[in-house]
Amino acid sequence: FIANYIPSNVFKGLLAAIGIILILKQIPHAIGFDRNAADEFTCFQSDGENTFSELMVAINFVVPGSLIIGIISILILILWDKSPLKKLKFFPASLIVVLLGVLLNFIFRNSLPALFVEPRHLVNILPLDTENLSSYIHIPNLVNLGNYQVWIPLPLLHWKPY
Repeated sequence: FIANYIPSNVFKGLLAAIGIILILKQIPHAIGFDRNAADEFTCFQSDGENTFSELMVAINFVVPGSLIIGIISILILILWDKSPLKKLKFFPASLIVVLLGVLLNFIFRNSLPALFVEPRHLVNILPLDTENLSSYIHIPNLVNLGNYQVWIPLPLLHWKPY
């Protein structure tokens, strides 16, 4: 009910500002520059740079393969809703972009090595070491599965009728 007293333009402006910040913070990664992950979320970084000056520094370290994949990905995301492919509900644009990015980098590695994006610039979701995969997968402890207090929300455990 408090939100009813705040104009909708304030919320729209706040969301637009958050979107701009996210875009500005991701531009260096889109062109292949990721020097210091510790300062990702701060405006004034420990290396003396800020969000805007970091963009100027990043221009000097462009990785062509990252730039090509980034531009193609953005174009797909923008044009997807305007194409007949929009009807493919099981294949959203974001999934196509991820698959195409992986495929393009695979093609770059095998055909155009100058455009290959090195593994240090890639996101590692699962370890490549399948021998130690079991160390990443944990079976939950089911000892308290039969305990009724596990299934009751915490406030109800302390509720006393008047």
